[in-house]
Amino acid sequence: MKIAGLFGNDEIMSSMKKFLKKFDIEIAYDMEEILKNISSIIGYSDIEAIVIHEAVRPKQQHKKLLYNIRAVLPNVLLIWCCNEQ
Repeated sequence: MKIAGLFGNDEIMSSMKKFLKKFDIEIAYDMEEILKNISSIIGYSDIEAIVIHEAVRPKQQHKKLLYNIRAVLPNVLLIWCCNEQ
């Protein structure tokens, strides 16, 4: 399973990779890099899921971010990790 990650900073990326490794899941791509050059998205057709941490964008921007990712990758599972209070 090819997964892309969007974590916001290296500390969060490290802890998420450590957590996902427990389930034999590895992050194959950095979604932040893919979003910088959206025209290259066709080359990433093997992505099956995207893990997004809440630290990536302020809460108000998350809906737009998820909508934009869904528009370019309609068949990809989106997983948003957050601490709702």
